[in-house]
Amino acid sequence: QLHHIPGLSEHFLYLNDDFMFADFCTPDDFFYPNGILKFFPSESRAYEDDIDDSREEYLVADRNAIHLLNEYCGKTSRMIMKHAPYPCSKSYLYELENKYKDTFLKCAENRFRDPTDIRPIAFMQYNFGYYDGKAIQSYISNRYLALYKDTIKEQLNGVFENRKFKT
Repeated sequence: QLHHIPGLSEHFLYLNDDFMFADFCTPDDFFYPNGILKFFPSESRAYEDDIDDSREEYLVADRNAIHLLNEYCGKTSRMIMKHAPYPCSKSYLYELENKYKDTFLKCAENRFRDPTDIRPIAFMQYNFGYYDGKAIQSYISNRYLALYKDTIKEQLNGVFENRKFKT
C-alpha cells in the first residue's frame, strides 16, 4: 500500500528495517534515466511446486504471484531479490493493483500474514516488470550480514571502513 501515500514521488526506494546504505548512492544506482526500474536478483529462486502454505510467508506470497504471472503472460519468472533497497514505481504499482484488484484488496484486508498474500514491491513489480518492459535486471554492490552472529560488530565496522558495498 506504500504507493497510496499522498505526495509520494513517482520513483521511490523501499528499504526493510534491516537494510542500510553503506556508501554513497545516487538515483542512477536504482533507476534508469527513462524511469525504468533496476532490480537486483539473488541467486535464489521461488519454485511454486515446492511451496505449500507451511513455508515462509514471503515464499507463499511469491508462489501466489507466480501463478498470476503465468496466467497473465503464459511465462514464469521466479527471481527472488537480494536483501537490498527496492526501487519502486508508484504508477506501475497502481497498474498492477488495477490488474489484480481482488488480490491486492484481499492482501490489504489481511490483518496478519496470510496464505493469500502477495509481495507487490519485493517480487511482483520486478518479475512482472521484466515482461512489461518496466524493470531491467541490474547489479548493486551488496553485502548481507547476519545480525545474529557474534562477529556482527566487526563485520559492520569492516563494511563502513572499506566502503566497497553500496548496500
